[in-house]
Amino acid sequence: MISQLISPPLKGLPTPASFFLTFSFLLCMISKLVRAAHKKGSNIILIQVMTYCGYDRKWVEGDDSRTADEITKAWSFWKKKVTMNRIMIVKSIWTGLCWCSELYDSHFQELFEGYYFCQAQSEDFFQRAKPYKGHPTILSMQKLAKELGVVIPVSFFEEANNAHYNSIAMIDADGADLGLYRKSHIPDGPGYQEKFYFNPGDTGFRVFQTKFAKIGIAICWDQWFPEAARAMVLQGAEILLYPTAIGSEPQDQGLDSRDHWKRVMQGHAGANLVPLVASNRIGKEIIQTEHGNSEITFYGNSFIAGPTGEIVAAADDKEEAVLVAKFDLEKIKSKRHGWGVFRDRRPDLYKVLLTLDGSNPSL
Repeated sequence: MISQLISPPLKGLPTPASFFLTFSFLLCMISKLVRAAHKKGSNIILIQVMTYCGYDRKWVEGDDSRTADEITKAWSFWKKKVTMNRIMIVKSIWTGLCWCSELYDSHFQELFEGYYFCQAQSEDFFQRAKPYKGHPTILSMQKLAKELGVVIPVSFFEEANNAHYNSIAMIDADGADLGLYRKSHIPDGPGYQEKFYFNPGDTGFRVFQTKFAKIGIAICWDQWFPEAARAMVLQGAEILLYPTAIGSEPQDQGLDSRDHWKRVMQGHAGANLVPLVASNRIGKEIIQTEHGNSEITFYGNSFIAGPTGEIVAAADDKEEAVLVAKFDLEKIKSKRHGWGVFRDRRPDLYKVLLTLDGSNPSL
């Protein structure tokens, strides 16, 4: 299963509160989608990349610019507007306010989701990063995965001493944390200023043996590099997952990379004869900066590709969606062997890939 979510604006409150409450609204939507996908028989659940993982202390704990009355108003609005179909956020990290206890519900789990803050450079956003061990989102997702018996990759903004990473923890169907992947390729351009926030990952490309399949997972910009896909399949990946945040280009409103983006990953699926899943955001997101507003319209189009690159399920650029597809991994494995694309590889000729300038070290 994959999903794409809209980030809806919330009216009637100052912008910081709207930002915070929209974040909370998305948590409910994600929980609802996960459970809906589970009812459809999904075993592996992928949601778009979640780089906003934390909270705004000013709107949670208060400071000179955020009074107790303002915070109470925000939370009251949250309780009234954001609770949906008995799905509530559980055991949040916002424990400093006694009236928050009214929101706790042990039957449902906490899920973090929010705006793509990398549109702009702001030191304030570093407070959203948290260490891998004991991360509240991961702990909550472990409970949800175990409850539903599903695999959930959890994307989060990781703090590791003085380093920061765009990371994913792979949670197995029994709730076990199988390990960590840190994004390898870090983009830097208008609207996608990730180098300001993230160090290049040091985990290498990883494959996780889950209950249902050997999963290779990479993050967003990683998906443009065929070497990453091949490295994961060489390690035995039976399916590739790519949580994503991509949309319009602020410096060139006429540039639409949607079809290019899809074809690149369809090529990865076909070249490696593996199913591939890409989950993207949808909708307009606006970040306030000292230079004015920055905005990106994420184009959704989440999709599932089969082992020859064919698209077997796809969303559009207008609506939220849940996509489900089933694959016979043993049949795909036989097909991959039959094609011989791994049998006939020539690693001895690929040393040039270890260079940046294309020089041939054997000459």
